[in-house]
Amino acid sequence: MAIQLEKNMSSDDSKKLFLTFVYPEGQAFEGEVHSVTLPTIEGQITILPGHTSLLTTLVKGKGYYKWNDDEGKEMKDQYEMGNGFVEVSDNKVVVLAEFISKSVPVRS
Repeated sequence: MAIQLEKNMSSDDSKKLFLTFVYPEGQAFEGEVHSVTLPTIEGQITILPGHTSLLTTLVKGKGYYKWNDDEGKEMKDQYEMGNGFVEVSDNKVVVLAEFISKSVPVRS
């Protein structure tokens, strides 16, 4: 079950999210992205800038985030991840998972 903590939407929200992927061996990724899609116990969710604060449980599955490369092309990095948790607050997304393995980046 997801717990919605508070609504953080305002007219000056950033157009990017700051994402951190953490697992027992360390940090898999940290940086700015446009969106994050994750497998949760309630189904797949996509987090965009200005998303309501959220704390929910992740389930083993595939997720991805979208970002722009140096040429401005939209890219999508895909991950396989284990069970864990995700916290969203103030355009920051922290993913804590049992394991995280990255696939090859692809152009969207």
